[in-house]
Amino acid sequence: MNRTADILAPLRPGIALLSARAQAPILPAWIFGTDRALPLGEVIPRPVRVGVRFGPTLPPPQDGSDPEIARALEKLRTAMIGLHDAGAP
Repeated sequence: MNRTADILAPLRPGIALLSARAQAPILPAWIFGTDRALPLGEVIPRPVRVGVRFGPTLPPPQDGSDPEIARALEKLRTAMIGLHDAGAP
């Protein structure tokens, strides 16, 4: 869970920059149930079932330019929201 009203907080460029530098694909993933395992304001996790859904890998950005990084982050955001919308595994 993030502290915004959106499903997904804004993505930071680090993952796309690392992917571009290493020319490694990005693996989108969504972890379900963490909001119940560690609710906001709590410090001790609760024993609850969590699940992870993975999407297909995304190609690395061609280079580390700002437009390429922005495109990669938009593709990743779209993929992650799709994983969320698919529901828990």
